Amino acid sequence: MKSLIKHFAVIAMAITLLILNGCGDPCEDTTCRNDGICVDGTCECPQFYEGDYCEGEVREKHLGTYFGTLEAPGYTGDRYFTLLKNDIGVEYLSFDGLIVILTSNTEFSFEPDQNYYDNDFGSVRVNGYGKFIGDSLQGELVYEDNGTLTALEMNLVKQ
Repeated sequence: MKSLIKHFAVIAMAITLLILNGCGDPCEDTTCRNDGICVDGTCECPQFYEGDYCEGEVREKHLGTYFGTLEAPGYTGDRYFTLLKNDIGVEYLSFDGLIVILTSNTEFSFEPDQNYYDNDFGSVRVNGYGKFIGDSLQGELVYEDNGTLTALEMNLVKQ
């Protein structure tokens, strides 16, 4: 009988140890970066960051040279534009010198009323918005020159 009680005690201890080891913190070995939060062993990233450990900036995948068409009534022009990092913050880009603000991981707006020189339109004030769809950029760029507004539809593809 004592032998049976000893076997039962050993089995009970083994089961208890297995249960306790299986209930460890799943986030114990997970380090989320850039203020990401670990939930059940997986990092939940703040806006504008991505990756298994929130290590990547969303804007990184949008950087580069884009080529495409700007269209408005009575005007069509092919253009190259370059998107670069802007040091203001993780949600900012530079679009040929114009400040662009990511409003989500795939959408952006131009900082309002920036001055810009366009070879076809001259000195203008710029507003606009757009979105990234895969390797393309689509949106509207609005030029203002002496009260005249020209809305240019942008359809650009990353080169």
